Amino acid sequence: MERLGVQGRTFYRPQDGGVGLLGSRVDMFGPDGKIKRRNLIDGLGYGDCGLGVDAAGNIYVGANIRPADQPLPKAFMGQVPAKGWLWWKSPKKRPVPWRYTYCNAYLFHGGSVLKFGPAGGALYGHPFERKLAPGAVKPDVFSVEKAPAGATSYRSSYLGREIKVVGALWRFAGYGIVPGSSDGLRPDPGCVCFTSRLAVDPFGRVFAPNVLRFGVEVLDTNGNRIMRVGRYGNCDESASAEAAGADPGQIAFAWPAFVSVAEGKLYVSDSGNRRVMVIRMDPTDSAECPVPAPPG
Repeated sequence: MERLGVQGRTFYRPQDGGVGLLGSRVDMFGPDGKIKRRNLIDGLGYGDCGLGVDAAGNIYVGANIRPADQPLPKAFMGQVPAKGWLWWKSPKKRPVPWRYTYCNAYLFHGGSVLKFGPAGGALYGHPFERKLAPGAVKPDVFSVEKAPAGATSYRSSYLGREIKVVGALWRFAGYGIVPGSSDGLRPDPGCVCFTSRLAVDPFGRVFAPNVLRFGVEVLDTNGNRIMRVGRYGNCDESASAEAAGADPGQIAFAWPAFVSVAEGKLYVSDSGNRRVMVIRMDPTDSAECPVPAPPG
């Protein structure tokens, strides 16, 4: 996974951490292809996905972490269970309809967007694994005990592990899907076959897929939601309305997991409806102001 930043810099996210560990990080390369900074953001989980960069050099990543006191987005609190399960473990002890679901996807696949400044940051607490030679010491550089003072405390997907974050400027709950990276769920249902990709424009506006709400969250550079594009629906039912320039909130999506943005257009890959939507973004209002000449 990679993103081209300003001044020709490339931000790359090797999924295995690049050192044989089961995790990931963000590295930065210069326009000449040489490494400029390794481990810009480190300690990410193996299921974490999504990477974006704005013109100011801020980095945006997707991660499956959540506060202990609010494990679900506000709209879901009290509406769905705030605990995890596996389908084959005592399903009859769960009420209908939750006894029929494979796992609690609202926890296991519900992710967040994290914004880091140009200095980067790190996550501590994911259980990195490695094939080691006999007698070798398992690395623990990102154990939660190694997190510096002042790190912000979160919980893992199924709340079983503490994850601490350093350097994040804000967190937005409602991105994904982002597979969980902890809680002993690998390899099943900890498969990372299903992931998401976010996008960031030069102004720092974030376009974050939210498959669990069948839409795309549009955020300003401070993490405030500007709007949500899309709702649940079949592409056939909304085709005529979309052709007539329907309200963005009424566009029908089934699985809008991958997005990109360029030149005032939002591109949404909706595999559930087997189509790519191209949405033109026009301002509702505009104004002009004089720009003073430079001094001298």
